[in-house]
Amino acid sequence: MKRNLIQEILQKTSVKEDGLRVSLSRIKKRYDLRSIDQAACFYIKKHKLDINVSSVIDDVTRQVLQNSIALRTSSLLAKSYPASKVRNFTVPKIKWMPIGHYSIAERLSDFYNYLYIFENALRIKIDSVMSSKYTNWWETKVRIDLWDIYKYALDEKTNQAKLPMIGAPTGSKPLDYLTVGHLEQIICKYQNDFVPLVFPNLQFFTGHMVIVKRVRNAVAHMSTATTVKDIRNAKNEIDILLQHLSTL
Repeated sequence: MKRNLIQEILQKTSVKEDGLRVSLSRIKKRYDLRSIDQAACFYIKKHKLDINVSSVIDDVTRQVLQNSIALRTSSLLAKSYPASKVRNFTVPKIKWMPIGHYSIAERLSDFYNYLYIFENALRIKIDSVMSSKYTNWWETKVRIDLWDIYKYALDEKTNQAKLPMIGAPTGSKPLDYLTVGHLEQIICKYQNDFVPLVFPNLQFFTGHMVIVKRVRNAVAHMSTATTVKDIRNAKNEIDILLQHLSTL
């Protein structure tokens, strides 16, 4: 007989059934879980309820739960700094510039730290996984399988070397010259090395990347159409992905 996990949760808590079902639906959507039952397993384990779900929880939910417990992404991004290092948001003042552009600029600057942490965490994770499986993986794998990406990094390194006053190309890895789209292509190409080691499935990764890339590109092109909702949605997607990148 199939267990009714919702009823078991209701018996152990004071939550209302309608509210519980809403919470489980949100958990299922946020973590791309396969069913409401798996969302219920997540809820039970997360809230440490005295309900044994070891026989019904699947590997995907177990991994998502472990990653969630291992790292709360917000703690990475909410690290406090000494007051002496805090800088106010300042930009050039132009009298004829519409005031709305200043509020948009502040909004976009708030998103930059998320992008920086995420894209560099992705680079570190890719290098860590590929290095653990292949010797000199950039030359033996990418140069052969993803020549366009290999050449892009080479060209960018060459171009940056012509401008030594900008950045410090010496010692940079090829991954440092790639776009986030290139990083996604590498993971897709070598998906068997990243699934389920890092992500539960490829669709989980590429699905969350859709909004991240769209908002990232809008920010990179200084789009005035970027909204608070866009930033919030992209941050939520990054939070989920960073949870899976949190362990090396």
